[in-house]
Amino acid sequence: NGNFVVPSNWAEILKPSDSDENEMPTPTTVAPKPSKPSKPSEPTKPTGSKPGGEPFDPKSDPKGAVDLAAQAAVLAALLAAVAARRGRKKDDEDGDDNERESGEISDTAVKFRKTDVNVADDAIQPRSASWLDKWSLKSPHRLVRTSPLLARLVVDGTYLRSLLGVYWLTLPLAGVVLGILSAVNTEFNVVMPALALLIAILIVGILDAFSGLLGVIVFAALAGVGGGFTSSDSIRGFLGLCAFSLGVPLIATASRPFFRAGDGTSQKWNRTVDFFLITLFGALAAGGIFGSLPGLTGFKPSFADRGDTIQLVALGTLIVRIGLEYLTRKATAGRFKSIHADELSEPLLAQQIASVIGRSAVFAFIAVVFIGNNWALWVGTALYMIPKFVDLVSDSFPNFDKLHRFLPRGIFKVVFIMFIARWWGSIVTSSVSDADQMLKLGFLLLGLPGLLASVAGWFGRSGGEWKSTTTSRVFGVVLLVIGFLMVRGVLFTF
Repeated sequence: NGNFVVPSNWAEILKPSDSDENEMPTPTTVAPKPSKPSKPSEPTKPTGSKPGGEPFDPKSDPKGAVDLAAQAAVLAALLAAVAARRGRKKDDEDGDDNERESGEISDTAVKFRKTDVNVADDAIQPRSASWLDKWSLKSPHRLVRTSPLLARLVVDGTYLRSLLGVYWLTLPLAGVVLGILSAVNTEFNVVMPALALLIAILIVGILDAFSGLLGVIVFAALAGVGGGFTSSDSIRGFLGLCAFSLGVPLIATASRPFFRAGDGTSQKWNRTVDFFLITLFGALAAGGIFGSLPGLTGFKPSFADRGDTIQLVALGTLIVRIGLEYLTRKATAGRFKSIHADELSEPLLAQQIASVIGRSAVFAFIAVVFIGNNWALWVGTALYMIPKFVDLVSDSFPNFDKLHRFLPRGIFKVVFIMFIARWWGSIVTSSVSDADQMLKLGFLLLGLPGLLASVAGWFGRSGGEWKSTTTSRVFGVVLLVIGFLMVRGVLFTF
């Protein structure tokens, strides 16, 4: 080892005195300490990410919350227009009564329509089980007395039970497995599981809403056993995951059926409109529910901005489902009619009133996390609840044919309400700088399209119809393109 020479009198060097200006500094020898051999460093263990992502407060992103409110306003307005027509005997698009049932999950309200299929020799005769066929045919009639929604969920998968027979059981099994995997993935917390699991849950739920329900029930049961329900956010997160797991097919068919019987040029056009509105409405619903999950669970994962992926998955799966619905009617028409629960009874008035109160309570419970507990919450809840009560007696209101004639319907209705909601939302976000006021005003103002649609539907239930022409159909295609671009966030974003 070498030795280093260090002067011992730095002060004399830096500021020499007169008396010893000729003296030289005395060197001091310092030997370095022998170095100890260092141990090889151990690899650092990777730090695991928190289940569900980082803590998130939706009020910290007011523009994002207003955007979600705009999407919710579109869904609410369209569903309100459907509910207001519940007393009519014919569909406003074509007067065809031969449609499979449709329902609305966001309101947990349900309506049923008759199914009319031609009885023929089935081209596909899957292996069946008598107990499963009886359950498919009879259980909805029993369930509708206590839970119309659950009855609707059972009916939703009839087409697959007709097409697959006993092999339909693979879907409920898949839902259960996904529920278990999601619980393990989130460490038994009620938060968003991995993106791949969410996509799988979405696909299963779109193909069969009942299987999606089983998956979320298993997830909630395991989370409950594991202590995952620790706050009100856990309950809100569970409700959001319920809507995501089983709501898309019910929302998508709130106004249009998956299957439409009949032939002819008019029916082909109507089927085309059905196809685009179901996929458009379903993609909008899937993206909106997915976007609300971080605010409902209180945690935001790194993939929370992948709403476009969710929309595309929903769109593609809905296309597959529409194809399977038509294949079922063509290849297993006789079997479908034999296991399909038709003519389900309407819920009792007392049950409908209790449902309205329950839905309104859920609405307020979910909305409070986005805007807080203030006057806007309670005014908005009243604006949500009162029209639901009026819907119960709206059939006794006077009907104005001319009003019905000029009300937007079909493609125009969807695109018009989407435009109004987004335009109104952009005005709120650009005109109001205070984040708190932006949330309150956005919550109230974006609910007005749904309220207006409800009021108009009460007094314009039926009447004159515009004839379908080549010009109107070309205009409809243009509106479809505009609607698709709005759903994808290309037009009228804020």
